[in-house]
Amino acid sequence: MLKLKELARRVYGGEDKALKLLITAAVLCWLPRVFTPLWRDEGITWWIIKDGWGDALARALAFQEWSTLYFLLIKAVTFTVKSETLLRLPSLAACAVCARAVYLISLRLKDARAGLISALVFCASGAALMYSNEARPYGLALALNALGVLYLIKTVDRGRPADAVLYALFTAAGAYMHLTTVLMLPAHALYWAWRRFIERDAAPLSGAALAGAAALMLPLAVPALSAFSRRDALMFVGQPPLWKLLAYALPPDLIAGAAGGLAFFRPVLLDKEGLARVPRSSFALALGLALLPLLFIFTVSHLFGVKIWVPRYFVCYELGVALAAGLLLSHVRSAAALKAAAIALTFVSLAVRGRVYHINEDWAGAVAYAAAEPAARGATVLLTSPYVESLHKGWLGDASKTGYLSAPLSFYPYGARTVLLPLPHGAYGEAGMADALAGLSGAQAVVLFSFGDDNYNECLARSLLLLGLKPLSRHDGRRFPRAAIYVRAVVRRDYKDKASGIFYQKPHSVK
Repeated sequence: MLKLKELARRVYGGEDKALKLLITAAVLCWLPRVFTPLWRDEGITWWIIKDGWGDALARALAFQEWSTLYFLLIKAVTFTVKSETLLRLPSLAACAVCARAVYLISLRLKDARAGLISALVFCASGAALMYSNEARPYGLALALNALGVLYLIKTVDRGRPADAVLYALFTAAGAYMHLTTVLMLPAHALYWAWRRFIERDAAPLSGAALAGAAALMLPLAVPALSAFSRRDALMFVGQPPLWKLLAYALPPDLIAGAAGGLAFFRPVLLDKEGLARVPRSSFALALGLALLPLLFIFTVSHLFGVKIWVPRYFVCYELGVALAAGLLLSHVRSAAALKAAAIALTFVSLAVRGRVYHINEDWAGAVAYAAAEPAARGATVLLTSPYVESLHKGWLGDASKTGYLSAPLSFYPYGARTVLLPLPHGAYGEAGMADALAGLSGAQAVVLFSFGDDNYNECLARSLLLLGLKPLSRHDGRRFPRAAIYVRAVVRRDYKDKASGIFYQKPHSVK
């Protein structure tokens, strides 16, 4: 007990206790979702690693080659134990490391108060709340990018070979966790160039470190070209409007929370002299990390029609947002105003993004519902594949791809023949539905797991009725996938008309 008290005194003692407590509160909000069921993309993680090492490597390279290192790492650290929590623990640990790295980066750029504010903004961010409890590569990519930035600063400051090597390794490893984190490299180059050519204090070895990181990333050209060659099969997002770019560059929850807290202390005075003493290269680094990936993806989406405007692909920009917030808010003169701003931004972020479940999906509940219904035992599974690849002709009927297209059922198996439907998007959706339903001939009972809206599900119900399958029951859950059980109507002689002596056939459902 004395050791715990001493540890608490060391952690929460001294100045800025409120900031430390807020960081703790934000981190505690990461935990509940670690224990919830996997969602569709996490099902892919399990499907890729669940068998042997050769299978894991082949599946990763065939379906998600941009994150091969992540899948091999997860297979190594989880020993392929079937556990939602174990699959997510690497991401939880990675985001904790990332928060510490953000603090240390801001500490080097300014001081401990800036470090605490930056760490708080990160811990309460959508990135941390989402990817600290997800069995996907983004938490690890965040941590490796943050460590790369930390050792970039150390290399530029001191020029030590060990720092340069660590910078190159961490930065390259982040890119191998997820290909799109290569987009952070221009921000690193901007910081180095500012220190080298404007402030003229960059250590000689720092340029070589940057070149080394870029050289280590060269093999990523192979998965990049592979992904680009099948880009139409990977995403259906449209071009982002300008307001989305502004919403990410200036996060509304952060701005509203901080401004709302500061509004209680008017006028809010900034330490302008202290702000002027911060090297402009520090702001160049923070703003480069926050803006350059967003601007690149936004521009590419509009000029070349490449459908990559998906927040998780540029999630590492949140590191820059956190650093910029720390550099700015740490210059608020009034400690009370700073505390109010910190409390308000944390509350707003958690109110907007905090929830008990990870994603509005409950595969475990849907499968458990079907398994508990006697009429559904041995039934054929009709699954709306939750992946965009299902919209492309040939995928649904390709035996080598059906495991991927039904990946969540590898973790929550129903143990029956599965017929796949395409996602209800695009022109192929209706035609694909007709082709898939043709495979239900002879099925006595069907368990439907659907990702469609009410109109889609009604269309499915009508189609199944034409096949002689009538609804038996539906799952009352409000989360996806929607589940329902259909059984075939059969005929039998139920009664005899006494007057005519004729047997009448009455349809009924198989029980």
